[in-house]
Amino acid sequence: MNLRSPGYKIERFDAKKKAAVGANADKEFLKKYDINRRSVYVNGFPLGTTEADIARHFSLAGDVLHVDLKPRRTANG
Repeated sequence: MNLRSPGYKIERFDAKKKAAVGANADKEFLKKYDINRRSVYVNGFPLGTTEADIARHFSLAGDVLHVDLKPRRTANG
């Protein structure tokens, strides 16, 4: 069997990609992948830290395109 035949194509199954709908599924998947591959997760910042504080801190290492600061749960909820 010739696996390099022009009519035969093998693609790795990707559940996230297959979950995307519409004609732009590949484009949207690649856009999200590009963002995710350059993203970092950090924690342990003091309460009251702002998105601007985080962006300023990490700008020492390069351009910060976006900061997504999730609300922190405290002992009181």
